[in-house]
Amino acid sequence: MRRIMVLILAAGIIVTVAERSALGCSCVAGDDPRTDLARSDGAFVGSLISRQEPTPDSNGTITGTQEVAYRFHVDHAVKGKFGSTVDVYSAASGASCGLEGEPGRRIGLFLDRKDGRWKSSLCQQVDPEALLRAARPLPRPNGDPPARLLIGGSLGDVRVVSTDLRGRTVAYGRGTPATEEISVCPGGKRIVEVVGRSLEQEPYTEWRVAVRDVDGLRLVREVVLRSLSKAQGPAVEAVSCRDPDANEVLVFAAQDVVSRPVVEPPRSGPLGRVIRIRGRSESTLYGGTWRAAAFGTGFAFMIGGPKLHDLIRLDLTNGRTRTILHLPFADGVSGRGIVLSPDGSMLALFDDAWHPKLYVVALSPTPTLLASRDTGAWPTPIWWGNDRILAAGQEGLVVLDTKLHQKGTVRGWDSYGTVVIGDQVFGIRFGDLVSVSLPSGRIRTLSRFYSESLAVLSALPVPAARPRPSPTHSSRPTETPQPAATTPPPIAEPRIRPAPRAAKGVPGGVASILVALTGAAWFFGRRRVRAR
Repeated sequence: MRRIMVLILAAGIIVTVAERSALGCSCVAGDDPRTDLARSDGAFVGSLISRQEPTPDSNGTITGTQEVAYRFHVDHAVKGKFGSTVDVYSAASGASCGLEGEPGRRIGLFLDRKDGRWKSSLCQQVDPEALLRAARPLPRPNGDPPARLLIGGSLGDVRVVSTDLRGRTVAYGRGTPATEEISVCPGGKRIVEVVGRSLEQEPYTEWRVAVRDVDGLRLVREVVLRSLSKAQGPAVEAVSCRDPDANEVLVFAAQDVVSRPVVEPPRSGPLGRVIRIRGRSESTLYGGTWRAAAFGTGFAFMIGGPKLHDLIRLDLTNGRTRTILHLPFADGVSGRGIVLSPDGSMLALFDDAWHPKLYVVALSPTPTLLASRDTGAWPTPIWWGNDRILAAGQEGLVVLDTKLHQKGTVRGWDSYGTVVIGDQVFGIRFGDLVSVSLPSGRIRTLSRFYSESLAVLSALPVPAARPRPSPTHSSRPTETPQPAATTPPPIAEPRIRPAPRAAKGVPGGVASILVALTGAAWFFGRRRVRAR
């Protein structure tokens, strides 16, 4: 789901970037300059000197797809060896993804080496500062541990970044390709990543599940999801780490989601499955016509049924399912973005019809549809505690109660990933880590990563304080440390201030009597003086 949301939001970027918006040429948005640099054969920053004119064919027709030479003056060679000038071959027309730019204009180019020539395209033309920045190493971590935020995506050979709440980097997690999903394990000591690697043949994607230690983001193990290798068009929609050491991981894999026409509901065949990974082995917990899932403590909740209109509860211990509610979705479409409330008593989800709707369902004592609301956008519901919901709408980030009444708005919020910590909202927006105070604060940029492929954001729990060791006498033998108690500390008794002690050698009661007599004598003595 996260990848689909990124593509939807990125679609607006493609049509508005003038440098890559030539009619007929479409470029995939969201790549990271560091990743592009790593897979390119060459790169430089330079300025256009001249362009070769295309040659007409025998009929006198000039085609824009014909390759011509663009001569550049090389200002800065980033990757590869170049002279002071270089010829780069590209399509003659920008509509065919040929290079664009006025002579003398400084640009950055990623290059491929083919047939003894340097070749490039409009999709490989970038801002020169972005290219130079991609050639520099990532800045050293300067954040204060423990980390509180995890950012996933791609930064060259880095796919996970941990930061503190001020946006300063605590650690880098190396690896390629990009991270698609993240789940924080109970206790917050380990995380689980989902990584999709492109293949040249079906199923065209190899899915992997990786486990990392939060401290330093060290890679512990990586497992290939073999059960998805023969499935057509699978996509991992959700992942859940089930124990502190990540010995058990659950993955919800949707199948053939995007290619199905939205006007025709699926009639037969499995659409999704829940995969259980234990160590390096995997098994299918259950399969059926499902599209989205949210994992709870003992149950998972899916949208399924013959027309994908049913809310289904899956028992994660035995794989049994039960339909608990029929949802009023439009025919041919189904819900997405199921999110459980922190206490597991409610869930929020949205219907991805042409006029999307947000829904809130109470799970106990009886599953009930509490409220629905037209959003006019593609919302990603997020729980703020157990009684507030955040949803991306036309006005920005809207704060709603569980009846979906509006309680506030953060205007201008358009984030790929969003998490809430206390009264602060954090999100990733066009390569920047941003934050805002609820319910209607001002958006602040905390850190710039300059990579639009960063789209995954997760919050880490506050680590439990370590108990202080009790002082021991040097002559006492060392004892084996015991685990910290899980019961709450006893309630402290009220402190009673002791009675004041009298002067040395005088009983406290006698001293009090002497003080009282002295005060009385002084008082009546003053009255006599005034009477005279």
